[in-house]
Amino acid sequence: MIRALVTQEEASCFLLQATMGANRADIDKVMALGFEGWIDKQMTMPREILHWDWLVSVRVEGDRSYISGTGYGWDQTIWRQLIGGQDQLRQRIGMALLDFLVVGMYGVTGSWPTMQVAAYMDVLMDNTFGNYRTLIG
Repeated sequence: MIRALVTQEEASCFLLQATMGANRADIDKVMALGFEGWIDKQMTMPREILHWDWLVSVRVEGDRSYISGTGYGWDQTIWRQLIGGQDQLRQRIGMALLDFLVVGMYGVTGSWPTMQVAAYMDVLMDNTFGNYRTLIG
């Protein structure tokens, strides 16, 4: 099958919808791979690190403000992946799933709300390209 050439404008518009933000290198990748090739590559890309694991690695669980329900550490881990993650399609779809399956930090009861929300977000991200029925289960 012959792949149609993707223009810079088409690649830019596509990435506006499929990612959390793109740069010139991202546009060039879509132009080189085509839409399907870029999507295929994104779908096989592993996650860099779980939110849970990152929070543990920076020892956020030892901070007293963390226990109080302030969400200490959450902003750092979520923005780190949304902006800097190479798996941008996963990030975009994961955030869309979070819009449908809403959990708010201040609605989480008990200790360690940041870790609870991190675990929930990890489930969404791990199942982004899977079956919705499986995700709900």
